[in-house]
Amino acid sequence: MMLYIKKNEKTKKYIDKRTRKRYHYNCNKDCYSSRLYLKNTFLFFGKNLESFLYDGGIMFGFLKNKKIYEIYAPADGKVIPLEEVNDKVFSKKLMGDGVAFQFSGDMLYSPCDGKVSMIFPTKHAIGFVCDNGAELLLHIGFNTVELNGEGLTCLVAAGERIKAHDPIMKIKTDWMKEKGIDLTTPLVITNTDAYQINHLSVDEVTKTMKVMEITKG
Repeated sequence: MMLYIKKNEKTKKYIDKRTRKRYHYNCNKDCYSSRLYLKNTFLFFGKNLESFLYDGGIMFGFLKNKKIYEIYAPADGKVIPLEEVNDKVFSKKLMGDGVAFQFSGDMLYSPCDGKVSMIFPTKHAIGFVCDNGAELLLHIGFNTVELNGEGLTCLVAAGERIKAHDPIMKIKTDWMKEKGIDLTTPLVITNTDAYQINHLSVDEVTKTMKVMEITKG
């Protein structure tokens, strides 16, 4: 597709939009300028620039491999930034990027569609591989490893296929609170480098609410 710009009566120049190279040729016919500036795109197309570029990318295939994958809250409760948790391994994101939860209730749920990749013998952490290849780690509280599985009842097995919102763990929350256990639960993407992560602005959540959107690369 070419943009024709009037230079004088005989000499015209055009721009190859694919290469942005300028060319000249002789022509006796008048032609009118149709230069298109990005800053005016929203006026011409009747939508804002961001929306135009996104829709245009989908239309012409630029974003066809950028499928958005949704990660859900594993419980009802409050979302807190990972940087604020009381554990340096997670707050410094040494295990990967993600979010943390202070949950209510005694049940945890699957945050994604995929499969259970591992369950720690002490049941304090569960690993997942999502359908898009993202690897998640759900770490149930801090110092829960010292309980050696007491107070935790796992409802899934390693290798099992799961869907988002499936129940995966039953917890004796009242009993743990009596023991002074911090049940702040991080959910991190351990292969963070392979994904772009969009943290959604949510504070209070239920298990059916999205907390992150991720895309490959």
